[in-house]
Amino acid sequence: MATEDTTQPDVSRNGTTNPSTNGTLVAPVPTLDLVDFLGGFPATTQQGGRPSETKSDEQPKKKRARNRTDETDDDLKMRLAQKCAAKFAISVSHQGGHPQTFDLACTIVHKYDLSVAQATDIVREYGSKCDPPWSERELEHKIDDAFCREDKRGRKRGWGLFRREEHKFISWRTRNPNRQQPQKWDSEDIDSEPESAEEVFKKADNDPSSIAASLLVENYQMEDDSPLILYFRDDYYLYDSKNYCYNLTQDWRKTELIEGVQREIDNRHALRVGEFQNLHSDKPEDERPAYPTPVRVTKALVNDVEQHVQAGVSIRRQDDPPLFLSSEPGDPDPRDIIPTRSGILDLSHNPPSLHPHGPRLFSTYVLPYDYEPDPPFPILWDSLLRRQFGYEDGGQQSYDTLTEFIGYCLTSDTSLQKMLLLIGPPRSGRSTIREVLTALLGAANVVSTSAIALGGQFGLEPLLGKKVAVMGDLRTNDIHDSSIMMDRLLRISGEDPLEVNRKNRTMLSNVKLGTRLIIVSNELPNFRDSSGAIVSRYLVVPFSHTIPPEDRNPDLANEIIKTELPGILGLAVEGLQRLRARRRFLQPDDGLDLMALATEIASPIKRFVDEQCNLNVDGDITAEALYNAWRNWALAKGFPIGNDSQFGKNLRSAFPGIKKSRPRERDENNKSIQVTCYEGIELKRGY
Repeated sequence: MATEDTTQPDVSRNGTTNPSTNGTLVAPVPTLDLVDFLGGFPATTQQGGRPSETKSDEQPKKKRARNRTDETDDDLKMRLAQKCAAKFAISVSHQGGHPQTFDLACTIVHKYDLSVAQATDIVREYGSKCDPPWSERELEHKIDDAFCREDKRGRKRGWGLFRREEHKFISWRTRNPNRQQPQKWDSEDIDSEPESAEEVFKKADNDPSSIAASLLVENYQMEDDSPLILYFRDDYYLYDSKNYCYNLTQDWRKTELIEGVQREIDNRHALRVGEFQNLHSDKPEDERPAYPTPVRVTKALVNDVEQHVQAGVSIRRQDDPPLFLSSEPGDPDPRDIIPTRSGILDLSHNPPSLHPHGPRLFSTYVLPYDYEPDPPFPILWDSLLRRQFGYEDGGQQSYDTLTEFIGYCLTSDTSLQKMLLLIGPPRSGRSTIREVLTALLGAANVVSTSAIALGGQFGLEPLLGKKVAVMGDLRTNDIHDSSIMMDRLLRISGEDPLEVNRKNRTMLSNVKLGTRLIIVSNELPNFRDSSGAIVSRYLVVPFSHTIPPEDRNPDLANEIIKTELPGILGLAVEGLQRLRARRRFLQPDDGLDLMALATEIASPIKRFVDEQCNLNVDGDITAEALYNAWRNWALAKGFPIGNDSQFGKNLRSAFPGIKKSRPRERDENNKSIQVTCYEGIELKRGY
């Protein structure tokens, strides 16, 4: 038996199921378009509320005109608000019903500029359908909160009316290009101006480009327009009257950028309020427009401002500072300057000259002491080096080489492509020299690393912006780790571009690290490099004298640092001038034995050739005979043998002049066969 359908149609969507109808499909209800009313032209509707289409060869039927000329502004607001409310799903207790109902109240109040009574009628009708229905007290509470809260985007009250009318006009114009423009809804509150002063002010208030420019000019720019903040390699550097100090990006965002944006927005809002009061002070209260509301400082706004800040102060060069941000006549080569606490030391003059600090020089470091043209001689430092190097017994070369390398570390010049090895037994003074060197260059400019750290995924990140990297024992039995470490040492000391992988940050590409390498160890590194490239970068300074217990002074380093740094700087500058005049380092004679041992460790095959072979000869030798000789020698000396292919690769890497050939010969059966030979080398007699 059929039952009568008493369900109410869902006016939110045609042909859909209303939750309040227990799943009954309702018939579509004709809807009316605001454009039809605004334009004053007739229209008919089909199922779903769309204008009916007529065939070109048929006479169109007479359309019934819709006449809503008697509809008031309040009627239009209520009709649009009711249509909007119908689109909200029925709220259910414990399923987000509270925020959903409050969202409805906020939407209709702000979007359609309803009064309390109007909003109450719509929300009451909606609340009666909820599960369970809202009480009158609860609905009044939500409506009161909605009137007290500002729009999420800071839009003007009633924004939905104007935007809807404007959108409908554009849409109608697209569909009817030959029709006249429909008359806009004549409402003083909404369409008195095409764009309200409030909207114009807000566009100026939240413009990220102008906010960024104001922040830079007011907080990070000197009177001569020199910047006080720079953006380099995804980091900010702030000028502190002597140099640009490294500042973590996240720290600067939290402490400076967000507060600066909020302060700028507040200042602009205060100016806007003053202009608003001057403009509307003579109007009655009921005729004044809405009071200006401040722009909200959102994450998106801060990000946009930061992008403009970065664009304005970014340095796109890949070479390490120091460097001049702008060129002026008489600027020295950045490789000739040493920033000190008292000024910028210019080594292009003899004697060196001192220039005042300024933000035009982008330098991330400054020596933590003053430069003195005529400093006291560093007696404690000098006596330590003389005793440890045996100065009177031929150790002067090691003394001079160490002094020159310290001077080499003071500038940004890395063209000599050398790394310093301080090799010696414990208690030989190497730790004291390391502490003094760290204080001389500044602790912020020196980094300590290890074999494991350097070969790791982020091993190069700590070296960014550092003048010196000090490493301990680099011996390792892992061939893979050894090859990674050796490759990085070669590329750093050889001024090759690198990819620096940074933890939780963007990888840097084509970076030339201006970091000098110092290895402090009891023994030589055990890298395997048949070409000898790694050994060619070594500058070995041996420490052969162990300090006896009665002569040890645990406070010696502190005493030197406290009183003798300017004097050590003077010695280092003199050593640097000698080095530049010579244009190369001198390997001390007392370190030649260690250099030979390092060559043998890196490339045992070179020692084999020196002992058992002759080079640059016209003859040749079969690959099999030479490999057998190598195998017997390596077995006797305790070196890894490897296969014949690896032997051939290492041989030609160590001696590029050796050529490989495959001549044809007769075997014992008089058959022609190919034999692999090495040309330009032969075994000595007796081998």
